[in-house]
Amino acid sequence: MELDHVVWAVPNLQMGIEAFEQLTGVNPVKGGVHPDYGTHNALVRIGEKSYLELLAPLRNAQSCWMKLDKIKITEIIRWAAYDSFSFRRTVNRSDSSTSD
Repeated sequence: MELDHVVWAVPNLQMGIEAFEQLTGVNPVKGGVHPDYGTHNALVRIGEKSYLELLAPLRNAQSCWMKLDKIKITEIIRWAAYDSFSFRRTVNRSDSSTSD
């Protein structure tokens, strides 16, 4: 299996970006806004084909994917990988469930 990405949940995207940069010296690049999920992100390349996604709730979102609006601390909440047959496997840290 090859790592695709790791999701690091942060309560506030800008604070997460600043904390990551302070810890590593690497400045995450702002990614996209996902209004249907109530989230936005920033990205850091961590390999040739892999990245770390800082994912945060949008302020004033009516609903938020994976209850990100309830988090109080930063934590890795899931990762996704591909095997040699391009089969995607996502693992949620919070409940150890998988989705394909």
